[in-house]
Amino acid sequence: MATAACLLVPTVSLASEEFGIEQAFDKPAEVPGAAAAEMQEATDGKCFANRSTTMQDALEATPVQLGGPISALLIKPKQPSEPKAAWGCLCGAYTCPMWIYSIEGGGVRRLWGSSGVSLEILDRKAQGHRLLLLTSGSAGHQEAALHGWDSHGYKLSVVFGQGSEEDARAEAEMQKFVEEVSR
Repeated sequence: MATAACLLVPTVSLASEEFGIEQAFDKPAEVPGAAAAEMQEATDGKCFANRSTTMQDALEATPVQLGGPISALLIKPKQPSEPKAAWGCLCGAYTCPMWIYSIEGGGVRRLWGSSGVSLEILDRKAQGHRLLLLTSGSAGHQEAALHGWDSHGYKLSVVFGQGSEEDARAEAEMQKFVEEVSR
C-alpha cells in the first residue's frame, strides 16, 4: 500500500541553476528585513554605518527550489554598480557572500552561507534536497566546494582546490571535478 501511495506523487525534475555574483537576478524578490538585520549584525554594524544605503538596499534576493518542502530565497549583494557601497563593504576582490534562507511561516532561518564567484544549485539531490556547488577563485587559486543537506541545513561535503589558474592540467582537473559532481 505504501508503494502505491508513492507512485501517486508526481516526480519533478529540476534543472541546475547557476547564479553569479555579477549577474542580477531575473526574478528578484524582497529581502526579508530579519535576514538583512542578521547580515548587518554579522558585519558588526559597520558596513553602512556612515552611508545612506541600508543593508536591505544593498542586497537582492530570488526564490530558489531546493527540492524539499522548504520555501527559500538566495540572497547576495547587488551588482557592483548598484549600490557600490555594498560591493566594497561585503565583497572581496574576487568573491562575494551568498546566503540561502528558508522563508516559512513568516519567519526566516539561514540554511547556508558562503563566499564565492558563483553558486550552482544542482539537480542532483542528497537527503531529498538539491546539492550546492560553490566556485570561487583568487589570483593563483581556484576552488569548488560541494555542500550537502543534513537535517538542519547545508554543510560542506567536499572541497576541490587547484593552485595555478595558468596551469592547464590543474584547470582540466577542476573542470572534471565540477562535471562529476554536477551529474
